[in-house]
Amino acid sequence: MKFRYQLVNVLIAVLSILTYQQTARSTDNPSPSQQNLHLAEVYFKQSEIHSKQGKYQKAIQDLDRAISISPHVSKLYIERANSKLKFKQKDPVSALKYKYAALTDYQEALNLVQEQGNSKQGKILKTQIEYIENHFKEITTAIATATLLLIATVYLGSSAIHRIKNQL
Repeated sequence: MKFRYQLVNVLIAVLSILTYQQTARSTDNPSPSQQNLHLAEVYFKQSEIHSKQGKYQKAIQDLDRAISISPHVSKLYIERANSKLKFKQKDPVSALKYKYAALTDYQEALNLVQEQGNSKQGKILKTQIEYIENHFKEITTAIATATLLLIATVYLGSSAIHRIKNQL
């Protein structure tokens, strides 16, 4: 199993290098900005491979690198947000942080898409943002309810809370 994991990582590295070399050769004298786009594309392709393998943390790291090189490419933010939503966290606080970070990425992608005038992609992103925002509202409501029950338990005692629950 460990050998297979190492083999996959080697193949990813080789594929990335070959992709970079091929894209660099496809233009005679690429400008520095073209070279950056090519490198960002290599990181993007690596992230796709990691996502397909379920390695969302590595995909996020690849996309972080790609965004640092090409911060004006909306698909990088969209894919990073998607990876953040798929990355499972056992700790609920960490899970919320990743959801919030995904929301931030979707909002950044929406800003870029709107600057480019892509209304179809903008509508899709707005729907995704609304979905996550509604999820946060549900969580906030649940936290507020749990907090009120905790406070009531402390001040009224657990027997009073059970009587109130039974009346509901």
